[in-house]
Amino acid sequence: MKRSEILGLDVLAAIALVGWFMFGPWINLYGFSLYHGRGDVWLPTPPPAINFFHGIVLTGSLLLAVVFLIISLILFTLGWWTGGDDNARACRFAYRAFYGRASRLALKHSALFLAALFSPYLYNFMWRYHVTREGRIYGGCAMALGILAAAMVVGNALLARGAGRRESVPA
Repeated sequence: MKRSEILGLDVLAAIALVGWFMFGPWINLYGFSLYHGRGDVWLPTPPPAINFFHGIVLTGSLLLAVVFLIISLILFTLGWWTGGDDNARACRFAYRAFYGRASRLALKHSALFLAALFSPYLYNFMWRYHVTREGRIYGGCAMALGILAAAMVVGNALLARGAGRRESVPA
């Protein structure tokens, strides 16, 4: 695949991520539409609380998508700047993770999906620390970016390990 096509897929993935948190029924699927009241009773969450939490998660997912696209765009221009010289960027882990083979691209988008999957729980976790709204958004987004980075590092290490095994097997 060409780098421009990969960048286009990254833009589509970011749009899908933000679109899911903007228009999708995720708040009911995650169980945030109910809360455990006093007396062991489950009550519906008041609409202002749902709207407030929806705004926090939507803003955080938008921030996650923007950071993901900025990293992808920086690596895209790095690849364009070094031209077609694979030796100039052969040892750059981030470039290979974002613009490598198809298996690495699938891993990148799977890691983004995993970070998006856990992000509402991360924002709910930040709720317990009684920080400002911005603190909840930045803290949750930082943890989501940590999940994204950890998933990409572990996945790429497993892919490299599998590739090393295939190369070392005698014919």
